[in-house]
Amino acid sequence: MLTFFSQNVWDSSPCHYRNELIRSLVSDFNADICMFQEFGPYTIRSGDKPLHILMSDEYVEACPDFSHKNCTPVFFKKDCFDVLDCDYMLYDGLNNWDTKSISWVVLKDKRSGSVFAVVSTHF
Repeated sequence: MLTFFSQNVWDSSPCHYRNELIRSLVSDFNADICMFQEFGPYTIRSGDKPLHILMSDEYVEACPDFSHKNCTPVFFKKDCFDVLDCDYMLYDGLNNWDTKSISWVVLKDKRSGSVFAVVSTHF
């Protein structure tokens, strides 16, 4: 059975304490895959406790080429899955701070061989 964790992490500072709490929740749920929204480059990804760094002990981000601007990332346990395909798209139209986007990844489970897609979005 796969365990998913999805949360709007609130693109607002200060966030170092909140980032630690979010990482703790991910651990408590032993999530295989995490989808986040409002994962801002100048808040959640910065400071002395960036969430992507706190996650890096066990997780890897899909679509790392977009990490500098992707506010809807998908993270997955790096020892459990292989990436078959992934992409990121910023939505057109009214888009405060470019947080309205979609990220998706097609993963292959290293144990079972099953293939599935995961999407993170924020409207």
